[in-house]
Amino acid sequence: MMARSVKRPMAAVVFLFVATLCLSATVETTLEPASARIGDLFQLKVAIHDGGDAKIEWPHFLSDSLAFQLISIDSSGMLPQERIFNLALYDTGKYLLPPLPVILHRANSRETLFTKHAQVEIVSILPDTASVPQPIKGPRSLPLTFRDMLAWAPWLLGLLLVAAVIYFYRRYRKQQQPEKYKAPEIILPAHELALRELITLRDNKYPERGMLREFFTEISEILRRYMERRYEFPALEMTTWDLEQELSRERYPQVLTYQGLPVLRESDLVKFAKYLPEWQNCDEHLKRAFEIVQATRESDEAEAMGAAA
Repeated sequence: MMARSVKRPMAAVVFLFVATLCLSATVETTLEPASARIGDLFQLKVAIHDGGDAKIEWPHFLSDSLAFQLISIDSSGMLPQERIFNLALYDTGKYLLPPLPVILHRANSRETLFTKHAQVEIVSILPDTASVPQPIKGPRSLPLTFRDMLAWAPWLLGLLLVAAVIYFYRRYRKQQQPEKYKAPEIILPAHELALRELITLRDNKYPERGMLREFFTEISEILRRYMERRYEFPALEMTTWDLEQELSRERYPQVLTYQGLPVLRESDLVKFAKYLPEWQNCDEHLKRAFEIVQATRESDEAEAMGAAA
């Protein structure tokens, strides 16, 4: 009696399992052709059997791991549960299309099916002999014979004769021409060059034209250039702080420190800090620059020795 009661539930479980298998959906996949060239189309046909009225979510080909490129999807003239995916590959070799999920959405359930994996091969569009690298052959050269050298000898002698005529003619012309007079180079003293530059700066009338940045840039360069020529140190390459340390030495007159440094500091504020002073200050700075040059100019004896040198 106990054995019969155990067999009845087991039979019910087996019956439900078989009925589930019979009612569950299946997927059928085919990939053709098995071999093609680069860029040719492959057709992946996916058909769902026993899917009922389920809404189908077809495979996606957006993953970067798939070498297959989706070209188009064909569903015209086919059943609602069938699709043809046109795929392509763009490199040679053997490729495996992995199982892709097909999801069936029903009212109260969701079922995921997987396509079968398939393998295809992409062959080269070139012939076999062209796909194999061939050794590079250089141009064939013929040996140079003595007869070839004799054939070129008249041309070589003619070129040598023409070159010799040109050389001796130019040498003769050079000896006949008198030496050109070279005017001596006049080197002006540092203070004269600075005074000329300051006069030009004054005549440009930058402050009246609202060009304060140009005025302070040029007056800073004129003073630095004068110090560099007059006292022979790289004032143009030094910052204002370095210049202040240099001018604190005993060999420089104090007028450079007390009158020159204020002009350079205000020029730095205008150039780098976008400071805009009153334009009337420009006349005062220009007056200071003239006084600095006049107070530190070389003596007449030193000018005479420099001119003689």
